Amino acid sequence: MTTGNRQEYQAAIDLGSNSFRLLIAPAGDPGAAAVKKTVTVGLGRGHGGLIQPEAMARGIEVAAGFAREIARRGIPADRIRACGTEALRRAANRGEFLRRVENTLGCGAELISGEEEARLTLAGIRAGMRTPPGEMMVADIGGRSTEFIHCRGQEVLWTASLPLGAIRTSAMLEEGEEGSTAAVSRALAPLGSRKGAAGLVLCGGSATTCAAIGLGLDPYDPAVVQGHRLRLSEVCGLLSRLLAMPREEMARIRGLPPDRAPLIAGGLLIIREIMRAGAFPAATVSDYGLLEGIFLSIPAS
Repeated sequence: MTTGNRQEYQAAIDLGSNSFRLLIAPAGDPGAAAVKKTVTVGLGRGHGGLIQPEAMARGIEVAAGFAREIARRGIPADRIRACGTEALRRAANRGEFLRRVENTLGCGAELISGEEEARLTLAGIRAGMRTPPGEMMVADIGGRSTEFIHCRGQEVLWTASLPLGAIRTSAMLEEGEEGSTAAVSRALAPLGSRKGAAGLVLCGGSATTCAAIGLGLDPYDPAVVQGHRLRLSEVCGLLSRLLAMPREEMARIRGLPPDRAPLIAGGLLIIREIMRAGAFPAATVSDYGLLEGIFLSIPAS
């Protein structure tokens, strides 16, 4: 959208459990991003149901950087939407954190439900597909939760938000793969009723990083990752390789950012078990997801 000769921008912010993400683009066109940033914060890595002071400070620092990007383009508060997800849903001190984020950004920051997160993710994924399939199962693997949406056309047949994410699963893997696999498989039991129901679409940092490693991308290229086909055998092979590898060697893996290395095995374990539980031999990776869905949900001015 333009006003006179001036392009009108809007901004979406995803306050995720592991990373904060910012998208600034012309209204209605998330694919024409002027700014798209992902910064690791680690809100969900604490214990005891609280956002730890260090993570809170990092989050506010990142929000301040986002605020400067937004201010450079003169985006008003009513053209910004900031949404918090699972780590904030479970944090007892989320109110304090959201107030500080709002003061830093100069706009509202809201906590969305798992169901709303799933709906926005689906909208974002559809925006990134030239021709969305008639039926699909979407899995958005986050830091603290995984959202599922089974849809046929515009009809949503089933949604679920499971408390299973890359942060939690990576911590479980420190106790061994066998027990972690059993725990993830149990958590994914609701998916069994949807076995073979549709093609699988994966989004979130674990899925896009797996694709980037398979493609050998450095730097990351969202246009190449978008639509990449990921085979179950590829996921199994990469997970086995990572579990046998000392952490310091991961720095040499092309396509694996250093800040993603501590979580990638946990994310891949979830992906592997989703594909097994749903009998999916392959999946399509989407670089589009929740962030684009938040962007598209901003009402037209």
